[in-house]
Amino acid sequence: MSEQQRYDELINRLRRDDLSSFDEIYALTSKAVYYAAYVVFYDKPTAEDILQETYVTLLEKKGKLRPGIDLPAYLVTIAKNKAYDLYMKRKKEHHLEEELHADPAELPMDSGLLQTIRENLNEKEYEVFILRVLGEYSFKEISKMKGIPTGTLTWLYQEARKKLATALGD
Repeated sequence: MSEQQRYDELINRLRRDDLSSFDEIYALTSKAVYYAAYVVFYDKPTAEDILQETYVTLLEKKGKLRPGIDLPAYLVTIAKNKAYDLYMKRKKEHHLEEELHADPAELPMDSGLLQTIRENLNEKEYEVFILRVLGEYSFKEISKMKGIPTGTLTWLYQEARKKLATALGD
């Protein structure tokens, strides 16, 4: 059986909700997907987050997959796009992150910036944002701490950033 035939079989099984095929796809492709993300940031936690997001996207789009697709290239492309999107978002919002990367112990709890954050975010967004930015935890670490799926954490974090960008003026 050729490599392409093997991927076609795995795609067909995945489309039929055979999640053991997902495990095989992950085992065959995860190293390439990880490094596609890693070369953008040279940061292991960020690459791991992008890796997870890539495979979540695969599961979300499994019904659209067709035999004959170059599955490793497809997944690497998804990872690269996610990494570049994140890079551009971080670059755009760099000024906000620079201010927030100060040592939390040095920021008085009534500082204007922390007050703005508290006033504009709901409790979950605030917690995720503070852990991610000030605590510098990866989404995977926060997920383990809080028992919240990484996809939900990513969404909460992005919502928090949007609210703060609006509140602080783009």
